[in-house]
Amino acid sequence: MARKRVKKRKNKSGMLLITGMVFVLCGFIFFNSMQLKQKLNQYEATEAELKEQIEAEEAHAKALDKEDEYSKTQEYIESIARDKLGLIKDNEIIFKRKNQ
Repeated sequence: MARKRVKKRKNKSGMLLITGMVFVLCGFIFFNSMQLKQKLNQYEATEAELKEQIEAEEAHAKALDKEDEYSKTQEYIESIARDKLGLIKDNEIIFKRKNQ
């Protein structure tokens, strides 16, 4: 009978040890999953910011393309000639205000 009691005590202590290890493992997994969730949220926020920046840069690139196309037109050349160089077309009269 003494041997049976010893075996039962060993079985109970072994089960307690295994149960304790399972709880520790579950706690470790839970803690790590919380950290991973925080990192995921940070990465998602960063991704959203980067997508907004990409959209802004694409819009800026489109505006630059339009400006580039406009700079190749005759209308643009004439406006630069008028504004920067003060040139006028034939038979054109320019009226200037008198300084007061």
